[in-house]
Parts: sequence; structure tokens; C-alpha cells
Amino acid sequence: METSYFKLNAKRRMMKNHFKCFIVSVFPFMTVLLLTIFNYFLAKVLNGISFNAILLPYAMYIRLLLLATSIILSIFIWKSVQLVVDGYFLSKVHVKNITLRQMIKCITFRQCLTFFLVSIIRFFLSISWFVFYFSPCIAVFCLLLYSYQNEKNGFKINLTLIVSAIMLLIIGLSFLYITLKRYSMCSSVILNDEEKNPLKVIARSAEIMENHSVQYAFYCLSFSGWLLLCLLIIPVIYVVPYFKMSKFCFRNSLGLSKHIEQKEEKPIVFYFPKRVEN
Repeated sequence: METSYFKLNAKRRMMKNHFKCFIVSVFPFMTVLLLTIFNYFLAKVLNGISFNAILLPYAMYIRLLLLATSIILSIFIWKSVQLVVDGYFLSKVHVKNITLRQMIKCITFRQCLTFFLVSIIRFFLSISWFVFYFSPCIAVFCLLLYSYQNEKNGFKINLTLIVSAIMLLIIGLSFLYITLKRYSMCSSVILNDEEKNPLKVIARSAEIMENHSVQYAFYCLSFSGWLLLCLLIIPVIYVVPYFKMSKFCFRNSLGLSKHIEQKEEKPIVFYFPKRVEN
């Protein structure tokens, strides 16, 4: 299916709902901002608390424990909000009039916890892939620094090393960007399949995105012009929800069909009263 169809479908889904979709799409960003401010002031409050003689030797550890707990809870809240937003846009692909309140009622604490654990695993996977893809570039760059410090090589060799490092950097970025797209279906898997095992969620996402990662990567890159318009601030209201809705229109085409349905009451055409026998 052509990508233009997904973009057109996204525009249809957003018709007369642009501003509402924009408000929903910025919830994760606003959550991060508010939680960051909260943890900043919490750190200042903890630094100002004085402990008694018994707890004074452990004051630093108590502060760190409380702050670390607050940060972990903040990340959990952020990821829960992100899952709700993803569920809203995923459901809106099928049901145009879905509301955020309906979506919140459909998501369980277990799903939020699974998404939180999946996000942690994805973070470490991203670091692992980063090290894997950028190792050649880092090695050539270190060789270039060594060459400059010792001044043993000529200009042509140094130029070759510079060009090689740049080429390896571009190749590493490209492969990393495409590889990370394998995990794009994690939220959809949690919302549709209700899988509870984080490792199975990631494996299922990679399975769905098999042979689609490159296409999806280029599909996301096709919005580069739209995203550049966000530098003008005002187009953000249209671009951000349009980009998010378009991504879920693409993901929806990859096999996950379960969605939130609105139950409509069927009109009564004929009514036959029950016969009362004497």
C-alpha cells in the first residue's frame, strides 16, 4: 500500500479535530516538563532538610534514595501518559470520535507497567546498537587523533581518515535509525495483544516490523519538510498531530487489527409484546 494513502487517511481522521489531537499529542512533553520541575524542587527541599543525630550519617543516602524513587515514579508516569496517547491515536485510526477518557478507561495498570519495562529494555538495546554501529567510526576517529598528535602521517592520509570517519558516521546513523524502527510496534502490541512479558513484546514488535523497517524509516523521513516548519512555532499545532496520526496509520496496516469500538444502540424496528397466556 502506498504511503500517500496513510497520509491521506491521517488527514481524514484529524478533520475537525486538529486542535484536540494537538493537545493530546503534547501531553507526554508537558508531563516531562512538569515532572522535571517537580524533581528539581524536590532535590532542593531534600537538601534543605536537616536530620537528627541518628540519621545524620545516612542523610546523603536517604536523599539519594528519595530522589531516585521520585525519578523512577516520574518516568513511570511519563511512560503511562505516552501509552495512553499512543492508544488514543491508534484507536482514532478506526474510531474517529474516540475520546481520551474512553482510552484511559481501557488501559490497565499492568499495561502501563509492561510499557515502562519495555522502555527500559529498549533504552539499553539502543545503547548496545549505538556502540555496535559506531565502533568503526570511533576507532577511525581515535586513529585520526593519534595521527595528529604524533604528526607521522601526511596530509593525504589524514584527509582519508577524516573522510572515512564522516562516512562511517553517516552509515552508522542510518543503520541505527533503521534498526530502532524494529521496536516501533511495542505500544501497539501491548494495546492490542495485551502481552505482559516485556521481552516478548519487543520480540513481537521486531517480528511485525520484519521487512518493513526500511520502508517505515523512509516513511518517517518523508515528514522532514513538515518537521522543519515547526521551527516557525505556529505550524506545530498541525504538524505534530498529523505526524503522529500518520505513523499510526502506517503501523495499523502491519497486521494488528484489534481496536477500541464504540457500541451503538440498534434502533428497534419491530416490537412484538410477549403474549400472556391465561
